[in-house]
Amino acid sequence: MKNTKLLFLLPFFIFLGCNPTDNHNIFSILEPKLKLLEGQWMEMNQNNYVETWKFGKGDTLLTGAGFSVRSGVFTRTEKLSIVKNDTSIYYLATVEGQNQGATISFKLMNMSDSTLVFENPNHDFPQQITYIFLNDSTISIKVGSIADTSNNFILLMSKEKLHQKM
Repeated sequence: MKNTKLLFLLPFFIFLGCNPTDNHNIFSILEPKLKLLEGQWMEMNQNNYVETWKFGKGDTLLTGAGFSVRSGVFTRTEKLSIVKNDTSIYYLATVEGQNQGATISFKLMNMSDSTLVFENPNHDFPQQITYIFLNDSTISIKVGSIADTSNNFILLMSKEKLHQKM
């Protein structure tokens, strides 16, 4: 009977071992994605949005910024970072002119070889930010709500030569 209980609980313990909040396993899986994310990414369809990322120090894994681009002029619209603490990884966004200047945090909730999913169900919009690594030079960023998907959008981004300093 004891062995049956252990076998029943085994999938649960395996799931816990793969949980993105388990820092023992997460960094070896996360590091290649962070290396790939480093650099400048240009929105491919309208060329009016750019994200730049560079490696941080200490608990800040990456620092970044989002820019709107109008007539070749870059205007920073958001300050971004990916940070770690003892138990979790967070995507932090401070958007110019929104949330009274407060930084909004999104917890890493899911991760695969090609995807990072950050969520904050308590935020009005967005509640979920998903980075999908299509190849070494193309990513898709899905931004949206978890329940009401009417305002959700996707940015198809291509890696570019660095033109703008953060």
